[in-house]
Amino acid sequence: EEYSIDVPYYYRTDTLAALFRRNAKKSQDLLAVLERMGYRASRTHFHPAGIRTDAGIDDLRHAF
Repeated sequence: EEYSIDVPYYYRTDTLAALFRRNAKKSQDLLAVLERMGYRASRTHFHPAGIRTDAGIDDLRHAF
């Protein structure tokens, strides 16, 4: 599933939370929100808190 999302990078939910000054979300909760928004999203094997998505940074902020 992760490899079907054609982006060369991933995000860490803890890093995003610090960037957006929000409480950290569970990866599975954030993935569910992104998918409801119409984006492809999955966990990544690189890091336990890592996600891969085709959503842009503004939409990630909105998802938080």
